[in-house]
Amino acid sequence: MIHKKLTIPDSFKEKIELKDIEYLKNGNIYIYVSFKTKISPSERGTLLLDLEDEMCKLDSQIRVWHIPLGDKNSLRNLRGIKIKN
Repeated sequence: MIHKKLTIPDSFKEKIELKDIEYLKNGNIYIYVSFKTKISPSERGTLLLDLEDEMCKLDSQIRVWHIPLGDKNSLRNLRGIKIKN
């Protein structure tokens, strides 16, 4: 199977970087991204939705996934609560 060369659109490259692409057997294409700088949750959600909308113009099977940075909440760690990835 030949896969399209997918890249982050220019209007998003300043804030978002492409980490990985996964081509699933059912035809879906998962694009994993991360942010280059710290971004507020409200801006992050809007950017990810806008990015997915833009990339779906290339292929409607594309889904964008943000790679989480991990649990950095020190208060949660002090209370003994652990988050399993």
